[in-house]
Amino acid sequence: LTLDDLVEALKRNNRNVGGGRVVASGQDLLVHGLGRLDTVDDIAAVVVASRGGVPVHVRDLAEVRVGHQIRRGAVTADGKGEAVLGLGFMLMGENSAEVAHGLRERLESVRASLPDDVHIDVGYDRTRLVDKVIETVRHNLLFGAALVVVILFLLFGSFRAGLVIALTIPLSMLLAALGMKSMSIAASLLSLGAIDFGIIVDGAVVMAENNLRRLGEKRRALGRALTGGERADVIASSSREVVRPVFFGVVIITLVMVPVLALHGTEGKLFQPMALTLIFALAGGLAVALFLTPTFSLWMMPRGSSEREGRVTVRLRGWYEHALERVLLRRRVSAAVVVVLVVAVALLASTMGSEFVPRLGEGSIVLNVVRLAGISIEESVSYNTNMERMLLDAFPDEIAHIWSRIGTAEVATDPMGTELTDIFITLHPRSQWTVADIQDELVRAIEAVVSDLPGQTIAYTQPIEMRINEMAAGIRSDLGIKVYGDEFDVLTRLSDDIQLQLNEIEGTSGLSGEQLTGQPVLR
Repeated sequence: LTLDDLVEALKRNNRNVGGGRVVASGQDLLVHGLGRLDTVDDIAAVVVASRGGVPVHVRDLAEVRVGHQIRRGAVTADGKGEAVLGLGFMLMGENSAEVAHGLRERLESVRASLPDDVHIDVGYDRTRLVDKVIETVRHNLLFGAALVVVILFLLFGSFRAGLVIALTIPLSMLLAALGMKSMSIAASLLSLGAIDFGIIVDGAVVMAENNLRRLGEKRRALGRALTGGERADVIASSSREVVRPVFFGVVIITLVMVPVLALHGTEGKLFQPMALTLIFALAGGLAVALFLTPTFSLWMMPRGSSEREGRVTVRLRGWYEHALERVLLRRRVSAAVVVVLVVAVALLASTMGSEFVPRLGEGSIVLNVVRLAGISIEESVSYNTNMERMLLDAFPDEIAHIWSRIGTAEVATDPMGTELTDIFITLHPRSQWTVADIQDELVRAIEAVVSDLPGQTIAYTQPIEMRINEMAAGIRSDLGIKVYGDEFDVLTRLSDDIQLQLNEIEGTSGLSGEQLTGQPVLR
């Protein structure tokens, strides 16, 4: 007998069939032949063949018992051994803050109905990151607006005049919010982080300053306070004087954003929301400057002797005039100093590093661990558990939770080999840290603890950063070098040579090459 004979016998004896119909007592009955195997004993009793009139059953050829599929993955957590991992996936286009908060609320309701010996702990919660980013955006917007308002009050020397311009900020942001809503742009660090309130209020500053200056000139020419009609005439004429420069000034700044709208791919997804938000805010600021600032000036500009430059402006003007006179008297020296400064700045800029976007500290760390091909699940589970305990003992004030994912899960949304492990570390708030002050320092400290463990290479990244890198380039790090070819021996040699060259570059860390060895086979 062969293995194919056993398989065919099980197939033949494990199916239901139809047997037509039977009419009895005026009732039409369908005949349903039940042949599905239900128990282990049913499988063991299946006849595979007959030899000399003696049936050969499955139990004569094999041991029949309940088993499981080949195990290709596992999860460990907090140094306590294996655990069950559940992941929440967000649909395309949904709001991450709403989904994260909704998952947390639903989890609390589920936890109440669990048995006493079953516990659910949140190992990684993006709500913290989302809330922190939103708080950063709110802080920057509020303090940026407050700073602009304070400077306006100081320069104009009048609370009313400063308030006329300060009203531009909330009104322009309201119009920007309407534009963002119509274009389905979420309020995020990327969309709102580039808003410059100084640029937004430029038009209103020019309009209000000209109105204030013309009102003062008219009052001094008449030698008395202006009537309501005279104020209206002066503001109307002074507003018409600066309509063109205000309009074209804002339009020119807006046109700078147009090339950003032509970006595609990852660059477009990152920077188009920023460009559109800034365009909406500039358009709102322009509308306020042209239509509302003259009205606010009529209602709120000072009517008496306070129609003059503020003390801060007068002092700054005096310093500027004095400095300008000295520069004009020493034109050649001033030009030489400017040239030297430009050259020095250019040389300094050429030595500075650059990056696509500033790196966002997510409050979590991921260790991408690669071990020897063919390592067993059981060995990886033991190894990861020991690593978790080591890190928890070394960084109790920094690490809140740590869990490891090996290989491929039952639902293979992220298939990996059994030699690959992702170790996720969720951190305490930075105010509780004692070993490091910033996340990069903590990563270096973690690297020092686990660097001596044999049989593995480790790359350090962050959860969202890792996913973006994978989607963009198919690798889990910021920088990767791909070598193409058909001969594995040549590829291995070239990979080793490249790593030796890269190791000589100052600042290189986490350098490793992909494994080219396959799964060991027993033949």
